[in-house]
Amino acid sequence: MIRNCSWCNSPFDNSVYGFYCSMKCVNEVCDRESQSRARIASAYDAENKERSLKDEIFFYSRECSQCAETVKRKAKVCKECGFEFSDNQEQIEYLNFWEERAAKFDLKPWQMKEIEQEEFNLTPEGKQRIAEQERLKREQEEKEEKEREPKQQIERAEEQLNLLQIVWVLFVVISVFGELVLVFSEPKPGLDAIDSLIQFHFVRWGFPLVIFLFSWFVYRQIDETKRRLDEYRNFK
Repeated sequence: MIRNCSWCNSPFDNSVYGFYCSMKCVNEVCDRESQSRARIASAYDAENKERSLKDEIFFYSRECSQCAETVKRKAKVCKECGFEFSDNQEQIEYLNFWEERAAKFDLKPWQMKEIEQEEFNLTPEGKQRIAEQERLKREQEEKEEKEREPKQQIERAEEQLNLLQIVWVLFVVISVFGELVLVFSEPKPGLDAIDSLIQFHFVRWGFPLVIFLFSWFVYRQIDETKRRLDEYRNFK
């Protein structure tokens, strides 16, 4: 079947590379995908840095009540209109308060929600909630594991069944081939061939017996595997 490559649009027939005509096209597609992911990650990092910078500026700045210009929160006097802030000391204490709380958890002082969340996690109520979340997570994982277990058992049983069937057929073929070889290799009777004749008949009847016993054992295993496979499917 002739079709066109999804990358270079060249016609090709029965390629081992799926929708692409050559390994070169596959590599070019992978490179383009890697570059696209790198650009997305870079844009995401840049967006996070920009957001963090805006939050930092907002935290350390405030608006003058007289001229509406943005000044530093620690400033005593507005640099634009000369207005003197009466709450300068309160603002400094406010900044120090959040900086000290943030330093305990290796966070930024403007990440107030995260700081409060970390402080809450240290309280008995927070520890209890964390323990409850971990318990629910474990229960969910155990539930998913139980749901996956029947599927895994079915897959293992199907693989074992296929292998046993192949082994059983193989030994049947070997037994038939061995019988044909023994039939055409029977020694001619004679005084010098008595020992050879005894050995031949020992192999003649011993070989099929061994093959039969092993084939019977494999057949029983196949039957047992089928039974277990039916139980797994009915349980599912």
